[in-house]
Amino acid sequence: FEAAAGSNLRMEFLRRGLPKDEIYDSQTMRFDAIGNAGSNCGGEGSCGTCLVAVTRGLELISQPGRIEGKALAKQNRPARWRWSCRAVLGANNQGGEIDIQMKPQIAFDEERSKAVGL
Repeated sequence: FEAAAGSNLRMEFLRRGLPKDEIYDSQTMRFDAIGNAGSNCGGEGSCGTCLVAVTRGLELISQPGRIEGKALAKQNRPARWRWSCRAVLGANNQGGEIDIQMKPQIAFDEERSKAVGL
């Protein structure tokens, strides 16, 4: 889909009618609430359940801010993984194509077996 520079990735998903269960992973432990899997922060940018992997065009998305950056580092997430609620499209007002993989964490067994968050 096309989106204007400055658009929030999560909001673009919602604007296009993407179901919330495709945006959030209910099995991912929330970063902001230890032991509270099965819920999300509703786009407040604090839980980390709306992970996406940017497979092309990472340079076209804003850099992680302090909270997201620290959380991703603490969780040992790859640099190309982002919280969609914190990702702003069209960094530096650049246009281009971006490819996104939804919920990349579900491919890893250790994500499914976590008993507590961070």
